[in-house]
Amino acid sequence: MTDLEKRAHDIAVRILPQMIEENQISYYVSNDGRHEFFNAADIVDEYQMVYEDILNELQNPK
Repeated sequence: MTDLEKRAHDIAVRILPQMIEENQISYYVSNDGRHEFFNAADIVDEYQMVYEDILNELQNPK
């Protein structure tokens, strides 16, 4: 991992909770009455989008 990739990851992880809230992504996809099922796919997609945007900005500052 390059320094820019590490920096992009750190920033993405830091702002991910805010992005999840702003985009109204549920932490859980379902509840069978006994277990809540974690919504990993949508959260990972959100992280990836944020990470790639930040990395792009770090690599190509305006």
